[in-house]
Amino acid sequence: MNSNQFDERALEEHLGSTSVCLALFTAPWCGVDRLIRSVFADISLNMADSNGLVIVVDCNELPHIADRYRIDVFPTILLLERGTEIGRKTGSISRSEVLDLLKELGN
Repeated sequence: MNSNQFDERALEEHLGSTSVCLALFTAPWCGVDRLIRSVFADISLNMADSNGLVIVVDCNELPHIADRYRIDVFPTILLLERGTEIGRKTGSISRSEVLDLLKELGN
């Protein structure tokens, strides 16, 4: 499954699965978020053939999801497996840092 926009129902369904979810938590007022979206879109295309889900969560629209994962820095990228956090990067994040995070976990 691959998505550029957050779909809460899809995420909830996915959290119970065995595949990985790569989530970008953003805020529309954050300039760094705008820069990382293109990097994230590229990574999303690279993960399209995997069983992983790639999502973007607007924390202004879905604050309960941000609270659930204790998001207090923007942008934040979480790697989740069955709803459990298995990796996190915050702030200005390069494409290579995101790819390194995925490689560390063998994905």
